[in-house]
Amino acid sequence: MGMKFVWMREGYWVGKYEVTQEEYEKVMDTSPSRFKGPRKPVEMVNWHDAVEFCKKLTAMEKKAGKLPVGYIYNLPTEIQWMQFVGNAQWSDAVTSREHRRSSTENVGSLRPNKLGIYDTYGNVWEWCLDKTDIGRMHDLRVIRGAAWSKETPYPVEETYVQYLETSDRFAWDPGGKSPYYGFRAVLVPVESAQ
Repeated sequence: MGMKFVWMREGYWVGKYEVTQEEYEKVMDTSPSRFKGPRKPVEMVNWHDAVEFCKKLTAMEKKAGKLPVGYIYNLPTEIQWMQFVGNAQWSDAVTSREHRRSSTENVGSLRPNKLGIYDTYGNVWEWCLDKTDIGRMHDLRVIRGAAWSKETPYPVEETYVQYLETSDRFAWDPGGKSPYYGFRAVLVPVESAQ
C-alpha cells in the first residue's frame, strides 16, 4: 500500500507518519476528514473506525502477500506510543500553541524526532489501543500527542502548555469523532496484539 514504517528495537514497526486521508480512503472507501488533502492526517474518525482500518489493511496486505508472517496492523498501545515519541520537540509540532494554525498540515511537514518519526506531537491526537484506567471511566480510550488546535479537552487557557507534555494523557469516548482526532498504525506480532 505504500505506508512507511520505522523499526523499533522493542520488536514492532511504527508508522513514520499519522495515517493520511489518501491511505484511509484506499482502505475504507471513504474520506471523512473536515480538512481535505491527500497528505493531511485523516481526522473525524473514532476509535472503532481506526481499529477497523487496521483490520482491513491487515486483510488487504495478507491477500496481496505483502504482510510479514505473524504480524498484523493495529493501533499502538500507550506504552508503544511512549516508546516512539522519542525526543520530539514542541517547536516541531503542528499545533496552535501560539495561534499559528487553523487546520491540520500535511504529515511530515516539520522535522522528525530522533527515530525518524513525524508528528508525534500535534497535528491530530492519536488514538491508542488501551482503555483508560482513569477513575471510573473504564469505557473510554486513550488518546495521546495533542492536536493542531489550541483548543484542548480542558477549558482552562492557562493550563494549555501543561497538556502539551509527553506525559499528558487524555481519554475519550471510543465512538467520538472530532477534527482533532486521528491515528497512527503499528505493525506488531499477532501474539502481542491485545
